[in-house]
Amino acid sequence: MAIVMTLLKAYAIWLYILFGIIALFGLRAALKARAEIRQSIFSLEKEFARNRMYRGISVMVIMALLGGALFVATHLGEPTASPTPEPTPTATRFLRATPTYSPEELTPTPTATVTRVRPTRQSIPTAPVFTPTPTPLPPPLCPTPGVNLTSPRPGARLSGVVQVTGTAAIGNFWYYKVEIGVGRNPSQWSVVGDLHYAPVSDGVLETFNAAAFPAGEYSLRLVVVDKTGNFPEPCAVTVTIAP
Repeated sequence: MAIVMTLLKAYAIWLYILFGIIALFGLRAALKARAEIRQSIFSLEKEFARNRMYRGISVMVIMALLGGALFVATHLGEPTASPTPEPTPTATRFLRATPTYSPEELTPTPTATVTRVRPTRQSIPTAPVFTPTPTPLPPPLCPTPGVNLTSPRPGARLSGVVQVTGTAAIGNFWYYKVEIGVGRNPSQWSVVGDLHYAPVSDGVLETFNAAAFPAGEYSLRLVVVDKTGNFPEPCAVTVTIAP
């Protein structure tokens, strides 16, 4: 159903033009039949002309109803921030090897040894030198290439207008969406904003007002879908919306 709504929105202007052209043909036929009714002197000819006029009027009414139905479907048919069903995969999902993390072998840092120097009038006691231990960098937040959130970071406290930044660019790209759910493991997700049909590389993915949500812990995730309806593992972070 989501794909049908997307296609209707994409081609709405052409459908309006098609309905208008057909309605104009119906109007032309109705006006021509009306003129024939006035000019005809035989009742049978008038009856045929009257039927053609009614058919033209019927065509105009049907096109008007179709145009109204299209307007309702494209502008009023999709509620704001309602849970969106996941796209139904039409093929096998991406197979992604689970990254294996080998613990780094930490080199023991030698303990600084303080050498005592017998004080003399000309010598100054030497201060011990300590070598800082390098801290290993954390693994990437989302290891899937082309699906990454750089802001907000995990555990961030959000308030006011929030910009969600990152990368949404995979092979055979179709669209991406940013979703929000309550808690660390939401059972339901809601789309933040709209579906976006242009890839983004290290830029702003979505903007939303955190004040519109009750205070508490939430999960944000980025879902990138390709043109076959498949999507790799979403990139998700847990954040807190401040009161």
